[in-house]
Amino acid sequence: MVQLAFPDMAGGANKCSLIEGQRGFAEFGACERKAVSHVRPVSPSDVRDSLWRPLDCSRDRYLHWGDRADGELWQSVKDSRDISLYYWREDYWLHGQKT
Repeated sequence: MVQLAFPDMAGGANKCSLIEGQRGFAEFGACERKAVSHVRPVSPSDVRDSLWRPLDCSRDRYLHWGDRADGELWQSVKDSRDISLYYWREDYWLHGQKT
């Protein structure tokens, strides 16, 4: 969940950021090259949101891990049940927020 809010944050289970992981998956099929042998093939039960797209750093508003104001903003909303962290959706919580 934190990497959806801060997609430039590296670390966690995959070690890379969400942005890096999406680029890696597009390039060689896994978030990191060393993980390729651990990736299972796509199955018919795998369904992707029809609107999904990779995060576009030049167009999508997202929180930056090293930015103090972004960290404070996240702290103020992180426990909300009504927050949509999916940057590609119309109901994304940062649509309309000032950058």
